[in-house]
Amino acid sequence: EIQRLRREGVPDPPPSTPAEFQSETAGGAPAANPAARHPLLLAEPSKDAIASADEVVRLGNEVKALELKRAREENLDWFRERERKQTETRAARDREVLERKAQRLRDEWENDCIEYAFRCVPKDAPEDFRLSVSKCVREVLLELSPSDSEELVGQLVGAAVEKAVRPWRRSKEIERVVQEAKEQLPYWVRAWSGPLTEWELQAIQAARRAIAALEDDATPQEMRAAVVAAGKEVASEYADAEARRLIVAAIFLPNTPNEQENARQAVRSALEELPVGSNRAQMEQARDEDLAPFKAAEEAARAQAKAKSEADFYLLHVDSYLAKIAADPHSKWDLGSLSDRYKLARELKEELRPILVEEILHEPLTSKDAHSLIEALVNRRL
Repeated sequence: EIQRLRREGVPDPPPSTPAEFQSETAGGAPAANPAARHPLLLAEPSKDAIASADEVVRLGNEVKALELKRAREENLDWFRERERKQTETRAARDREVLERKAQRLRDEWENDCIEYAFRCVPKDAPEDFRLSVSKCVREVLLELSPSDSEELVGQLVGAAVEKAVRPWRRSKEIERVVQEAKEQLPYWVRAWSGPLTEWELQAIQAARRAIAALEDDATPQEMRAAVVAAGKEVASEYADAEARRLIVAAIFLPNTPNEQENARQAVRSALEELPVGSNRAQMEQARDEDLAPFKAAEEAARAQAKAKSEADFYLLHVDSYLAKIAADPHSKWDLGSLSDRYKLARELKEELRPILVEEILHEPLTSKDAHSLIEALVNRRL
């Protein structure tokens, strides 16, 4: 409207002058009473004043028109904003409904895919592998959508299942292969029923370590070769340990039973220092070196026992010699009664035994020499 008014122009308003000015203009004579002039005019109205007054009125009307238009536009903007918000609310609600529906359809699709994956899992697989299968399948489904072809989805789900059960298949293959390590042991070491023997457990553990040292993509033939080698190594260790055990068990020191276990332990420690695979000559040499002091002690104990036995036999002469002294009427010793003589004989034997043993150990004695020595010692004691 403003553009139109600017283009076409504003029509001239009717003149607005005081009544006195109109009366004077109509009569053609100046007003007789100047006090009747409009109170806002300082002088008689002029064309400029009239034009400026008209301009003021026109501008005031334009301002009011603009204010009304602005108020109208503001009110229309409120209605437009309300309609926009209502439209957005309806769109958001519809979008949420569609998203929930799409999510429900995707969840149903994913559940169907996971059920299909579970049907592909081998029946003898452990139950906990279902978690791995579910995880692998869900990772694959993130890159797919229900709109993809069933053939593509089936192939990718099957690949995910194979990826999830591959560690179990490999562990199963390894467990089957490691059992061959037991067959490398002698038949008398293996347990044909019941729990495994210690050597069977060692063979299986060695086989597992050998497989663990291989590459992840090792073939069954490579794993079998590693298992057989590990089993043979354990069999060699068994043969070596059995030879050492037999050498230790053959140690027998009858004269020093208290030292026998110490001797076996010393030999056992010496044999443990030898490397696995040492021959029997090396083991026997180590045994003899460690048994030397124990054998010397055994020889000494054997000689000591023999000397004590001979001494006890020779000391029987004490009784006969005391009886001879008691029967001699010219003897200068009074041995008392029979009980006194028996007590004296026992005391003399205890005193003479170590002396006699020492003499026998130093040099073997004949019966005559032993009797002479006993008589001399008894005379000295009396």
